[in-house]
Amino acid sequence: MSDVKEPLAENELDRTIAINPIDKTVVVPATVSNERTVALAGDSTAQERTLNAHEESITKCTSVDSVIGLGATLKDRFFLDSVLGVGGMGTVYRAKDLRQEEVGEKDPWLAIKILNSNISQHAFSWGALQRECKKTQLLSHPNIVSVFDFDRDGDTLFMSMELLDGVPLDEVINKPSFSGWPQEKIDKLVSQVGGALTYAHSQGIVHSDLKPSNIFLTKGGDFKVYDFGIARAVHDVSAGDAGGKDEPLVALTPAYASVGMLRDEKATPADDLYAFGCVINIAASAEHPYRRKTALEALESNMRLASAKFSDLHKSDALDAILSVSEPLELSAQQFMDRFLVKPKRSPIYAALGGALFLLLITFVGIYLLGHSERVLLSDLQSEDRELFAKAIDAVDTMAEEERDQFLESSSGELIGYFESRAKRFSAGADYFSALRVVREVQGLYPDSMRISALSQQLTLKQNSMRERLIERVRSIKSSASQQLNDRLQELPNLLESARKIEGGKELLQQWALDLWLARKMSESIYVGDAELVSSLFQLAEEIFPSDERFMRIYQEYQSSSAGDTGSDNTVSNWHNLEEIDQLWAAHEVGVQSIRSNSWAAADSMQFLNSPAVSTSAWGRALKGGMRAFVERQYDLYTQPGSTNDRVVAKAYKSLGHQMYPDEGLFQTQKRIVDPCQSWWAGKGRLDRYQCRDSITSRLKGPLLVVIPRKIGLRSFAIMRYEVSNNLYKRYCELYKRCNRRFIDKSLVLSGVDIREAKRFAQWVTTMTGFVYRLPRLEEWRHAVSANGTQQINDHNCLLTHGNKVIRGMELRKPTKGSANAWGVKNGLGNVSEWVVLDRGVGVSGGNAMTPLADCRISHLDVGEKIEREMAGIRLVRELR
Repeated sequence: MSDVKEPLAENELDRTIAINPIDKTVVVPATVSNERTVALAGDSTAQERTLNAHEESITKCTSVDSVIGLGATLKDRFFLDSVLGVGGMGTVYRAKDLRQEEVGEKDPWLAIKILNSNISQHAFSWGALQRECKKTQLLSHPNIVSVFDFDRDGDTLFMSMELLDGVPLDEVINKPSFSGWPQEKIDKLVSQVGGALTYAHSQGIVHSDLKPSNIFLTKGGDFKVYDFGIARAVHDVSAGDAGGKDEPLVALTPAYASVGMLRDEKATPADDLYAFGCVINIAASAEHPYRRKTALEALESNMRLASAKFSDLHKSDALDAILSVSEPLELSAQQFMDRFLVKPKRSPIYAALGGALFLLLITFVGIYLLGHSERVLLSDLQSEDRELFAKAIDAVDTMAEEERDQFLESSSGELIGYFESRAKRFSAGADYFSALRVVREVQGLYPDSMRISALSQQLTLKQNSMRERLIERVRSIKSSASQQLNDRLQELPNLLESARKIEGGKELLQQWALDLWLARKMSESIYVGDAELVSSLFQLAEEIFPSDERFMRIYQEYQSSSAGDTGSDNTVSNWHNLEEIDQLWAAHEVGVQSIRSNSWAAADSMQFLNSPAVSTSAWGRALKGGMRAFVERQYDLYTQPGSTNDRVVAKAYKSLGHQMYPDEGLFQTQKRIVDPCQSWWAGKGRLDRYQCRDSITSRLKGPLLVVIPRKIGLRSFAIMRYEVSNNLYKRYCELYKRCNRRFIDKSLVLSGVDIREAKRFAQWVTTMTGFVYRLPRLEEWRHAVSANGTQQINDHNCLLTHGNKVIRGMELRKPTKGSANAWGVKNGLGNVSEWVVLDRGVGVSGGNAMTPLADCRISHLDVGEKIEREMAGIRLVRELR
């Protein structure tokens, strides 16, 4: 939609906008406020006329030219089945989750909202918009539609949401026959939508585009709100991230926008309340409170408010308060609900005595304070903060029995609805482990609830069904013939992900022993010369077991031997006799046990391998050719740092190899490797002569290291002086050929790394240098960055502003820039958040360039959903010898 240069005639306005101004969000480049206001004007006649031209008008308004539509599949996962609705922000589809269908989920349906192209193609940062929109995923309330994810497929931005059964509110109130609802239904609208707004505002999230089409009326008669914060996120991010390339976008619905929104002021909860007031007014009287004029037009023309009138005066007064355009609103959503929904109190015919009035006043104060504390407790019980939730449970448990029963009974509807909504949200993603955990939490409060008991049984049945399907699918894959196996391998990651989302999933994974199965299949494929299957198995092993070094070593040795032995008899390319392969594998297992017990004589082995019966058979030639690689590989594996196997086996393999292959240097006594990092250099890393590095190749040096002193509970270790740069990671990608990444500025710090990539990089450096590199444990990282707390950090790349001016941060910088701490470590705070290993799981520490300076501390740690992958980087620890 182009900028409006001149005021348009009313009929021209209707033709240009071509949508119902009451119901549709308009997304336009931000220009002068009054131009937007003029362009968004409309009357009831225009509304009636444009409803009939809905599809055509939406195209004109939003300039949607997306190639994504019905029949398309997003991310190779979400099949778009039918259109549920079209609006100014985007199109909502009924979609099928093919991944859920693949694992046998009976209800794989969800809603997908695709944002329009004028939003998707704007120059703002995708990562910044994703961070803003993902905040809405944290909202968990029975009257807020659950958002599962915010993602992109190429240039297409989309959200996956809970699929509802019912109709949007605008389809009800826009009917010609609609004349308003009775007061009872209006009260329910205020209670449920007001409750959703109260909860969202308490979480710091403003809707910014509340209107009838963003309120859903379910078949059960309940109201649910969706699109929380998306419109404002588009505006804020486009205004802050466009870099001057495009004008910032404004996403609003004029007839429901407050004066502040139309003037492009910062969003506040009052904006939502004004829009909510308009919705209530139309639902009660079928009329807009300002005759379909915008709030700014009403203010400038001193238009009189034509609000709905209720039999209870306090309802009318409460509604008038939030619809006023001339006075700033001081009510919160909760206060508005309290005023609107309070039951009318009849004044006594005769004035009560002064003492009785005083007693009554004291009683009301007590009731108010009690009610306030109960509302706080109720809010804490619905908190995602586990510590806050645990304290709330303790508070309930310590109540007197009568008080506890009364509180739980009065809150049962809201609490059960909240927990039920959370459980169903997890269930929709087939995360039955989390769903059942939520159910057990609410069962602790309401053990006799039939509703929760039924939900628990339903989830348990679904989980058991999922477990049976997973077991059968994995069994089927493991028993597949070699010709079919390559096509079925890609099913395994999804099956493993599903297994982790059910109770007992960890035990199930142990039963499957997929690491041993993959190692066996790789060995079989190497022996039969199936290069394609070897590669597929290796890629799968890397994805499923990224920290297991066995697969990388087997694959690297296989590549080396393949390059040097092309055309030899070491492989039998046409050999597919699985029975003989099993015999070969059994022979290897017998060999391992023989070596453990020192009962395998090398002379007997060579005599057996050189016998005519073996050397003339296909499987015998494969066994002979593979035995050399097998002995070398086993010796190598058993001598790795951190190996849990005894040294006797390693020595036995070396002795066997030396006897069977006396000319091979691998099995000779080797010189001791000298560690270039000396332990006595600890704490001196600010000086160049006390810094060290390993060799990756003959021409490529490893990262620069400084040695960190030991302390109680921590041994001395080396750590990278700088965070990993794009340049070093680019060399890794070129040598390892396992990543696909574009580097615009090689000198900058590496960012956007997930935990799997970080571990894989550490594993590669370990393999290439011969020294153990790994992610730091949290206590190691804090010890190194703080120099054991001996000094304050005098340099950082955290976000520091003065007014509207950015002093530092906001952008990443070179890892070599800045001042080092006392031990030689640079950029410990800010720049990129660095991956660290915790007692349970992983996190990122130290903040990043977008972290406000006040929060940029050594103690700063983000875990779980708080991790911003776009700002995550790597700094590795290297163990000393």
